[in-house]
Amino acid sequence: MSISLIGSFPVVGKTVDEVSTEVANLYMTRKIKDVKVVVAVTRAQQRVKLLTDPEARGVGSTKLEFRIYDEPFLELPFIGAVAVGRPFSEIRREIREAYEREFGEQLKVTVNLISRLQQNIFVLGEVKKPGGYAIPGGQVSMVSAIATAGGFEDSALRDEVLVIRFQEDGSYEHWTVNLNDPLLPAGPQPAFFLQGNDVVFVAKTTIAKVDIFVDQYIRKIIPFVPSGGIFYALPRN
Repeated sequence: MSISLIGSFPVVGKTVDEVSTEVANLYMTRKIKDVKVVVAVTRAQQRVKLLTDPEARGVGSTKLEFRIYDEPFLELPFIGAVAVGRPFSEIRREIREAYEREFGEQLKVTVNLISRLQQNIFVLGEVKKPGGYAIPGGQVSMVSAIATAGGFEDSALRDEVLVIRFQEDGSYEHWTVNLNDPLLPAGPQPAFFLQGNDVVFVAKTTIAKVDIFVDQYIRKIIPFVPSGGIFYALPRN
């Protein structure tokens, strides 16, 4: 918005209290004493326009894109911080519910997954050539994956090989496989052919807490960063 003696002043995404404080500070820097600033939003439609009108937002689109697991929080106009390091279904639900509480039926918000994960497998840990590998023919066995990565190191814990299967929304399942005897797995698992985005991790010692291990280690070194998009629109009559 434009303010007398100050000029243009950005307000998108700020609360009324934040705008009041910043305007008062700007007037004080111009040697205007005893400033009392009152800011009021007269119509909720003004805020809706800021989201649905690209020119009002100063951007070229009504779409806002974000990357899952890239940053811990996503700052969104009028609803504040939303945690994004979690399954996409939870992110979608929280964003939609927050905007519904804020705007009711005046605004339509759609949250979609807009990018997919890479279709490689990753063999990491105690193997001779750890890294990412393409999947020939769309599937590969556990034994073939280990062989492609150069085979086990002597320090490998072969009877507790961890398999992590990431989903498109960033969530995952995991299994422990006994590769001393591939026909006798260490826990419940599917008939084992690896799929795109699977991670095979060969440890030196037992991994006690898999969830912590995945969040603190695997997510930091593997490019599993699906992204989402938030689309703002006026509801149809």
